[in-house]
Amino acid sequence: MPDPEFDVAILGAGPVGCALALALGDSGLRIALVGSSPDATPRETPAAFRPLALSYASRIILERIGAWEGLATTPIEHIHVSQAGGFGRTKLSAGELGLPALGYVADYGGIAAHLAKRVDSALRTPAKGEPPRARLVVHAEGLTQGEITEKDYGHTAIVALVESERPAHGLAWERFTAEGPLALLPFSGKYGLVWSRANTAASALMALDDRAFLAALQADFGGRAGRFTCVGARSATPLFLRYRNGACRAGEVHISNAAQTLHPVAG
Repeated sequence: MPDPEFDVAILGAGPVGCALALALGDSGLRIALVGSSPDATPRETPAAFRPLALSYASRIILERIGAWEGLATTPIEHIHVSQAGGFGRTKLSAGELGLPALGYVADYGGIAAHLAKRVDSALRTPAKGEPPRARLVVHAEGLTQGEITEKDYGHTAIVALVESERPAHGLAWERFTAEGPLALLPFSGKYGLVWSRANTAASALMALDDRAFLAALQADFGGRAGRFTCVGARSATPLFLRYRNGACRAGEVHISNAAQTLHPVAG
């Protein structure tokens, strides 16, 4: 059998695959990144807003691979945690930890395109036919076929960009309700909403017009963030715990969502 063409073949050119390719850029290894870059994929309609909450550790990683500068993010400087009907609250502050921010909020599409632009085009291999021969194949294309264990949480996450009469300035909200958690993440003066509800209730919320949807959100969250005035396009994603039984074997490794997916709160 001929020698492998590459040392590492990364399957999946999303944010994780691109970040790994950038991290290995100075390793001296022969790298192949298999898949189309997200910004090169034609779309009939704009991609739905999908907020990503990056930890401060993620910022350090992105800085080390030269991919932090120019990335559109909103810092999370404070986090307010409460439970509907419960007494008390918890407040977290970046200043208390001596950090510039507890985390950062970015749009998935924006970070995917940002990382893709920084990957050397010479590394790219079209996702057609068999993957190139490599000493190590890294799966970063999400959970596909194989031995996968799955648990249905019975909930759906509703995601949208929401505006309030009080612009969001570095404050993230986590509200636990009887129906499930509700998060508001600051993003460019607005809030990235991640609202977990039981599947039936989520379907009913998705069917509401914008005015009725905002009224339901207000009733569930309360008035601490002010009056909600506008909501953008909504998307709904069923929530599952999924993980691969055996993420590593000879010559192959599965990383990120190719190894497991979690509830947003668990993540």
